Amino acid sequence: MNKKSAFTITEVLIVITVVSIIFGISSFAYQSSQKKSKTRENFYRANEIIQAVERFKGINPSGSRYPTINDLNAPTDFATKDQGIRDFLSKDTQRLISFRSNPDEDTKIRFESCISTATNRPVGVRVYYWDFVENAYRKIVSGKDDESAGVNCVNN
Repeated sequence: MNKKSAFTITEVLIVITVVSIIFGISSFAYQSSQKKSKTRENFYRANEIIQAVERFKGINPSGSRYPTINDLNAPTDFATKDQGIRDFLSKDTQRLISFRSNPDEDTKIRFESCISTATNRPVGVRVYYWDFVENAYRKIVSGKDDESAGVNCVNN
């Protein structure tokens, strides 16, 4: 007798089901790791901006003050020796950040200048970065940002 060995339809369906389950689990894990990676990158970029703000405060001869949106957009002013904050940022961070008053939906990092209502001078900054895992903005602060203490933070 000649017996041919072959897989039954049940065995093939079981193998397809197991492979599908493994693919589904690995696909979810891959997407989760991608979101965490993007969030870490945004956090790194936001910290880079905070460090640039601190350098701006310490280097510029116009006084120890926090930058405004105009300072962020301005290049180095060689007449006054004021360095623009963009000089401290990498090109990738410059691409991700919004210095505009109405950032679009794709903006992953936002900057707000915090102004004292008493003196009308900048007293701090807020940098928001997009958390892809939580689908929300997270905040990093340098200086004062307490609105109940007479500080108004705006993105303009």
